[in-house]
Amino acid sequence: MKVYLYEGRRKNGELVKGKIEAINLGEARNKLKKEGIVFITKLEESNSIIDRLGQISIGGGLTLEDRARILRNLAVLLHAGVKLEEAFEILLEQADKKREKEILEYIINDLIYEGKTLSEAMSRFKSDFGRLTIEMIRSAEETGELAETLEKLADYYDKIIKLRRKVKSAMMYPTVIIFAVILIVAGIIYFVVPQFAQMYKDMGSQLPTPTLLLLNASKFVTSKGPYVVVGFVLFVVGFMQLLKIPAVKKIWDRIMLKVPVLGDIILKSNLAAFSRTFASLFSSGVDIVSSVKTASRTVSNLYIREILEGVIPYLSEGKTMAEYFEKYKKTLDPLFVHMLKTGEASGTIDTMLLKVAENYEDEVDKKVEGLTTLIEPVMIIVIGGVVGGIIVALYLPIFKMGSLVSQ
Repeated sequence: MKVYLYEGRRKNGELVKGKIEAINLGEARNKLKKEGIVFITKLEESNSIIDRLGQISIGGGLTLEDRARILRNLAVLLHAGVKLEEAFEILLEQADKKREKEILEYIINDLIYEGKTLSEAMSRFKSDFGRLTIEMIRSAEETGELAETLEKLADYYDKIIKLRRKVKSAMMYPTVIIFAVILIVAGIIYFVVPQFAQMYKDMGSQLPTPTLLLLNASKFVTSKGPYVVVGFVLFVVGFMQLLKIPAVKKIWDRIMLKVPVLGDIILKSNLAAFSRTFASLFSSGVDIVSSVKTASRTVSNLYIREILEGVIPYLSEGKTMAEYFEKYKKTLDPLFVHMLKTGEASGTIDTMLLKVAENYEDEVDKKVEGLTTLIEPVMIIVIGGVVGGIIVALYLPIFKMGSLVSQ
């Protein structure tokens, strides 16, 4: 949004001046007329540094949740018979995020003042709406089924959001267990073990190896506590930064696929996202290569994404997808490859992949629910085992002394 300085008069002759935000000069002039300023003597873009800083958008673009909400609300309004331009003005009134308001204002300007189609207006915001949205809307504009397509897109994004949340919650459980164990062990080593250390020091007897290791660890943590905490934080931050390097993340993603239960959830959620996106694009008339490219971008696991994108050269050579994916049957999933082969043979590849997506989504739901049920007993066993092991190590010298006395 740009800031314009204006001067003018109202119908009653009152002289007014000030600032107004608008996308361009034409919109600024129309806004002033709506405010009753009919005679404009000055209208120019502000050169003030403060005004220019105010034009900078702070924060990221639209989230998937924002995208789904905008598309669904737009579909509801169009189904109710509201004109497209009016529908966007209603959405603008509802918007509470600066970036969202900015995008909607640009789209309204393009629709009303530039005479562009909705897909053309959205094209300047590909990163916010996604190529899938723009391609399907472009196809819907040709068939006259815009409201129905917007509703389908909203349903699609809702499913993707739900799937991602399931995977995040599944990955959160092991993290919770690890951090719980670390906190409990750190607490015991810092507060409890030093009490035993003093007692055993006074005894002066030879300590068993497990007890000695525990006492040494406690001595190190209590004397170097701040360094241990800083070191741990730096390790976590450094590890997260390393994962931003594509080559490192690809290795990590490949390792994660081998983790029992969690690896299967990650694989099938990624294949579900790819399959549903590909099916939506291909059924809308997008060519197969473009459909694969766009659908691959919805895959968060870089190792799987690399495999999926590897089919593009095969397709360019006129080969089938099934031919390529056959050699990755063990890495991916036999069902995925089989349904691709059946779909290509029958000419219903979009229908088959949609069924694959639905099947995998159901599987992910069930596995995450199972993991949720399993997590409580696992936490009890793991934490109990760790705490029990520490207690045994602490009391070993006492047990040893008791056995010597009884002899």
